[in-house]
Amino acid sequence: MSDQIRKELCEYKRDNPTSTQKDLQRWLEGKFQLKVSQGTISNTLKRSDDYLSAETEKGRAEIKRHKPTKYPDMEKVVYEWFLQHQKRVNITGELILQKARDTMKLVYPHDDSNFNFSIGWLRKFKHRHGIKSFHHFGESGFVDVQDMEQRLVSIREKIDQFPMKDVSNMDETELFYRLQADHSLATK
Repeated sequence: MSDQIRKELCEYKRDNPTSTQKDLQRWLEGKFQLKVSQGTISNTLKRSDDYLSAETEKGRAEIKRHKPTKYPDMEKVVYEWFLQHQKRVNITGELILQKARDTMKLVYPHDDSNFNFSIGWLRKFKHRHGIKSFHHFGESGFVDVQDMEQRLVSIREKIDQFPMKDVSNMDETELFYRLQADHSLATK
């Protein structure tokens, strides 16, 4: 159950104090098509004060579990770095992992534990902060097709001056091995 559903369950129980946990199970199934155990309902009702008093943050209503991060200060620094650089640099998962390792050494210099920044950690970090992979669209849409046709004619004339063994196809991968990726991680 998400926090929003838990909050609605607590509100329903508050408004209907005589309803049993079985009644609440049926209510959840009818309203949200969600089957939950009585134990889940019991645990939710135990924490009903928390759910009823706290305003659910926008965008965080669908979060189902609230496991705190082990190193919140490091994660905050890495996320702020990410926000500052996401528009200017193509950020990859490897880059985030390296920044996290470097930041860990700076923020927690006396921590002797060798925290493992795994792919699982990266996946959870991206999920916690709403980071997704996006495809960049360059300026190829701004090409003047009529001008390009005229230039292709002049290029072909220049190519005809050379033997075919000296002419290479310019879209070969070897020529673009350092080309920046056309996708990046970003929040929007």
